Amino acid sequence: MLDITTDLNKYPHRVFASVILLDNKIVNWKTGDCRWSKKNYTSSNQPLIVNVYDDKIVIRSKQSLIVYDNDKNIVVRSRSFIANTRQERNNIFEVKARKFYKQFKLYKGFRLMKPY
Repeated sequence: MLDITTDLNKYPHRVFASVILLDNKIVNWKTGDCRWSKKNYTSSNQPLIVNVYDDKIVIRSKQSLIVYDNDKNIVVRSRSFIANTRQERNNIFEVKARKFYKQFKLYKGFRLMKPY
């Protein structure tokens, strides 16, 4: 059995690509050592607070406040990758995660750093 660690300085370890989708379009995304769940929307490279209400979704960052109508359910999708070396980890960030993100369009009015 493969011993996979969460310590990013040791190999092998998992890297996750996660997206928050509204109407099957990207509202936010992140690549890192933990996946998003419906209750955990924080991102270290894009510090955001996401609040989901019955009628709207509010995303706050230091630079902006973004409000989306919540006429659809919000969906979180993640993909897990295994990195055995630093080079493989870099490839996940630069190639594999971007390929995962490209299957989704960006939500209308998307104002964050683009995933691809």
